[in-house]
Amino acid sequence: MDLSKHNQNELPERERKAETEENNNSFNELSMDKDEMYGCQIICCSKTTKRYPISSMQCINNAKGALIFLCIPLFLANLINAGLFNAVISTIEKRFQLQSTESGLIASSFDVFTCIALLVTAFSGDKAFKPMWLGWGTFVIGIGSVLYALPHFTAPPYSIVDNNTGLCGVNVTNPRCEGTSIRNYMYLFIFANGLIGLGSTPLFTVAITYLDENVKQKNSGLYGGIYYSMGAFGPAVGYLLGSALVNVYTNIGENVDITSASSLWIGAWWIGFLVVGIICIVISILIIMFPRNLPGTSRFRENRNKEVHRNKSSINAANNETFGKSWKDAPKVLWLLMTNIPYVSLTLSSCINYAFVYGFNTFGAKYIAAVFGISISNAALIFGTAAIVAAAGGQLFGGYVITKFKMTVGEILKFMILCTAICLVAVFGFLLRCQGREFSGPTLEDIKNSADTSGCSNNCHCSTDYFKPVCGDDGISYFSSCFAGCRLQVNESHYHDCSCVSSKVSGNETVGSGLGILYFGATADECSENNCALLYPFIGIVLIAFLTTLTKTTPNLQATIRCIPFNLRTTAISLQRLVFTLLGTIPGRILTGKVLDLACISWGTECGDVGACRAYDTNKASLYMTLLLAVQMFICLILQIITFAIYKPSYANEDGEKSDEPGAKNTQTNDVEVSEITEARADNNNDDSIKHYANKTNGTYSTTESVGFDLGIANSAYTSE
Repeated sequence: MDLSKHNQNELPERERKAETEENNNSFNELSMDKDEMYGCQIICCSKTTKRYPISSMQCINNAKGALIFLCIPLFLANLINAGLFNAVISTIEKRFQLQSTESGLIASSFDVFTCIALLVTAFSGDKAFKPMWLGWGTFVIGIGSVLYALPHFTAPPYSIVDNNTGLCGVNVTNPRCEGTSIRNYMYLFIFANGLIGLGSTPLFTVAITYLDENVKQKNSGLYGGIYYSMGAFGPAVGYLLGSALVNVYTNIGENVDITSASSLWIGAWWIGFLVVGIICIVISILIIMFPRNLPGTSRFRENRNKEVHRNKSSINAANNETFGKSWKDAPKVLWLLMTNIPYVSLTLSSCINYAFVYGFNTFGAKYIAAVFGISISNAALIFGTAAIVAAAGGQLFGGYVITKFKMTVGEILKFMILCTAICLVAVFGFLLRCQGREFSGPTLEDIKNSADTSGCSNNCHCSTDYFKPVCGDDGISYFSSCFAGCRLQVNESHYHDCSCVSSKVSGNETVGSGLGILYFGATADECSENNCALLYPFIGIVLIAFLTTLTKTTPNLQATIRCIPFNLRTTAISLQRLVFTLLGTIPGRILTGKVLDLACISWGTECGDVGACRAYDTNKASLYMTLLLAVQMFICLILQIITFAIYKPSYANEDGEKSDEPGAKNTQTNDVEVSEITEARADNNNDDSIKHYANKTNGTYSTTESVGFDLGIANSAYTSE
């Protein structure tokens, strides 16, 4: 009997059968084990009730179904935290008189609460009922989103300031200062965003391992890429949604005589949070009903340690399946991960990547609006469109590349180094900017000293609480008609007898409407910018920088879970997430907000307290942002080079080379080999149960009656003919 020919015919058939089983888990198999069926079950205090299957829903009880339903809450969580909030951040700052640094604190509360939850998932996630964690996490996201919208209904209604209150010499008071400061709603935003971070934690840790252990290893990268790409779509769609909502007036149904282009306009920032919150609460019920393990997937969890970083402690941990499942193992687990240098350096490089992405993503639309002189709604639309391309393209491309070329960890690291090098070059394009318009208004020093911005308006007693910019005949934008020294108003949009304008203009007199006198005047709203041709080249630079950075997300995850023992994946990912949250996203957002605050040239107030920035020095903003991003990418590049230099897989010999000596124990298998060895099984009706597998190295086939594994490596020698 020609055994090799028999194997060649049998193996493809077995592969097709295994693939069919993975994609279409039969109901007969499900009926044999109700614990693997989609249905209802109550778990409380380690006590579990009987599972009640829902027959009509078994069609989604597979890896693809789980992927779809897990992508939805990840998409929505990122839509809120990294997209919608960033698109409406300027509106929230104006509505509640917040500084950019305070907005950064709100955004960072997501990460602070995430860190708290990560301490739990790190040592409980692997043994937990993962769908239960994911479902309740999604429910908490929904509650946090609804709370986000609450200030719209509980704060004093927004009203547009009367046109006459901004004239020089008119003594005005802010009626909002008579009660509780509206700035205190910042704390509710912090709590709401924190709840979203708390609920999102399982989606970034437990969901990854749930998908990984229920699919073949060779497909894990593709599933991870799709999962992350859908999550990355969230911020992009959030920006587009936010740009549309800020064009709707905040008080629905109220008619106002200004447009969204006015600096007094407040958009309907709250609608998106309310709608997303309701959706999350509904979808959480469907996620909870997935089983602990998807049907027919036990074989996918075998032999997954072949690329663990080669050191004694990692190998010992990989051979002990119960290690790391208990809190008492925490010190040993921490020591094992800390001594796994590739894991440490990958984690630190992730810190820099997340500081880069989350930092600029939080203030991207605001930065573009300030530096290129366009409205916040247009800036959010443009930045959101670029984010969609970068997010979808980067995440999918990263997952596709490592799946298509069956990359080893070493090859993945090379790919990441290339992406980082390209990004480092691209960030210098952030020096592109438009010529900033000249602005006259209260500086931080003026507010502290309770002084006007210049002598020409010293006697006007201007209020810094009211921001209603005007454009003087001298081409300078003023904080308000009062700061321009205007004492008379011709109509709703024209002012005259402006002392500050007349002191700066030369030979540019204008004639008052029907007054028969010469005066220097101003018109409502800021001076319009000349068309700047650098906006779209800048967006191209942003696209390249974000595309290359987000492309590394899935490869970084795959390199991480391969270089550590399989039974410590959730712990390693949770701790990694904890570290780059504390050292990456939180300081990244705060630093980026601080960079913008440093470039601020005029501030507003709320009841005398320093509030939101009203105008930026575009030269400083561009320079500071470029320096920050360039330093981040340079450090990231160095860390990735270090990782590549020190990583050695467990199948390498003492010289760090792959063993290929004749007659030596075969210590290298690729994903296809391991999959074929573990999945090519004898037909259930064959009593002999002889297992066949392919020797891809020599292109021949042989048989063995038993195949043993140590760290996912075949340790029973096989013949090669």
